[in-house]
Amino acid sequence: MDYWQGLETGNKSVENLKAIAREFVNHARSTLKAVATETLEYLKPYKDDLGSLYDHVKESVKEKLKNNA
Repeated sequence: MDYWQGLETGNKSVENLKAIAREFVNHARSTLKAVATETLEYLKPYKDDLGSLYDHVKESVKEKLKNNA
């Protein structure tokens, strides 16, 4: 799965970040733990811009790590 597909290189607009976050949340169950953690760290500086969507990402990562799957 390619979270970055369709995004302009170097473009970190809020809409692109939201697209990444939504894509992650939609596929969190099939994501590797390392990718989940990396995604959370990548999005962390933008948590204010993402609002509640960041909270969804954070919860998805928490569940992924908890389930150890």
